[in-house]
Amino acid sequence: INHKTRVECVIDYVNKILIETDEKFIDGVQENYDGFLVLILIVAMKENKDIEINGKVSYKLYFNIIHHIIPIIKILHPTFYTIKIKVQGFSNFDFKNKGVGCGLSCGVDSLSCVQDHYFNQSGPYKLTHLTNFYAGATRNENVYENKLINIQNYVDNTDLDFLQVYTTFHKINNLEHQYFHTLRNLSVPLFFQKLFKNYYYASSFSYQNTKIVPDSGSITSAEPVIIPLLSTEVLEMSIHGAQYSRVRKTQMISNNKLSHKYLDECVHPTYYEIIQDKINCSKCYKCLRTCCTLDYYNI
Repeated sequence: INHKTRVECVIDYVNKILIETDEKFIDGVQENYDGFLVLILIVAMKENKDIEINGKVSYKLYFNIIHHIIPIIKILHPTFYTIKIKVQGFSNFDFKNKGVGCGLSCGVDSLSCVQDHYFNQSGPYKLTHLTNFYAGATRNENVYENKLINIQNYVDNTDLDFLQVYTTFHKINNLEHQYFHTLRNLSVPLFFQKLFKNYYYASSFSYQNTKIVPDSGSITSAEPVIIPLLSTEVLEMSIHGAQYSRVRKTQMISNNKLSHKYLDECVHPTYYEIIQDKINCSKCYKCLRTCCTLDYYNI
């Protein structure tokens, strides 16, 4: 539609949820319901609604959701419900995919992933694509578009392809981004299984800080456990950064001139409502945290 690739689905007979990207990525779309299943799972568990899908999903993903992901979420959110999932069948994956992707926000976490899997990697796990999704980190489209300028400028300094995806996920999954972003963001690569064989998710949690604490509400703290469970028969979901401390990741990217120019840590609620001369506000907690680390190491 209008030179765009669009995937859409009606959920609850009311809400039409869609993802949209450049038309050149249409051949990368896997026409099953894996992405929609992961997107609505946490909402269905919160509202005690079973999921019935009029189509196929990955058996591996379905199995892991039933036997592992739902029980983990129940520990983290005891008030959520164990639900049933009914599907029409399971997908046959009869294609070859070669892409290796990771998300890019230009923060420390994502830049360290690019450092490891693009600048320092030459094998089959080297990045071929960078991605960015309008999927819930902000509801303000001006803020998103203004941040996207910096991200696009970074990508233009590499030879990587860029998959930028617009979604209307907020219509069905508007749960607080800080605690629920993992499943919402990782639903998107599941739409592109004909493109990606590997997808890295840059985590802010290290392995030593990983925990599944009853009633903590923090899915992010369990990412090293949950993310591999979102893999399918043809797409391997991997976490990146859990092997490092945040200080170590900051040191890793400090020798890269692109990081000097494009690092964007800012989470100030209004700073990006207009285009700024300087990328970061230097006042919000993430900016200050990074400034302190750089200052300490005289970087």
